[in-house]
Amino acid sequence: MRTTVILNLKGGVGKTVTADNMAAILARAYRKRVLLVDADSQCNATEFFGGDPARGNLAEVLRHEADEGLFATASIQASNFLGVDLLCGSDELMDLDLTKVELQGVRALVLREIQQLRSDEISEALELDVGTVKSRISRGRKKLRNFLLERGNFSPPPPSKQTGKEGRS
Repeated sequence: MRTTVILNLKGGVGKTVTADNMAAILARAYRKRVLLVDADSQCNATEFFGGDPARGNLAEVLRHEADEGLFATASIQASNFLGVDLLCGSDELMDLDLTKVELQGVRALVLREIQQLRSDEISEALELDVGTVKSRISRGRKKLRNFLLERGNFSPPPPSKQTGKEGRS
């Protein structure tokens, strides 16, 4: 998978036109699957590719509590151009304070469960106390468990005989 970012802090330099054309060319001429993320509050790429920000958009994804990317994945839409999928922009992006976006919990859980790192290794990688790492992993597991339970993708373990409470998952 290759990721390409088109970025320039100055307006009116052709970022959207470049991204739209690159996505279309990659999809049509090279038969690549393209995910276009419209990170502009003007939403011109979203409009061009027929996206509907009400069905999910980047601002909502960034505001959403960490859930291992499940909400983000559900927010991706097929566009009106074959081979190009879209994560819509939104005018809500103007109001978003990116300093409030919490990604450390996701990182800690991924490093633990996917990369199989120990807490001390995660602590070193993220430059956090081991206690903070353990807390974020625990919260991440609970959020993931609740997310799966709400969607019917996970069955809680039967109650334990000793306490009558749900067993450990």
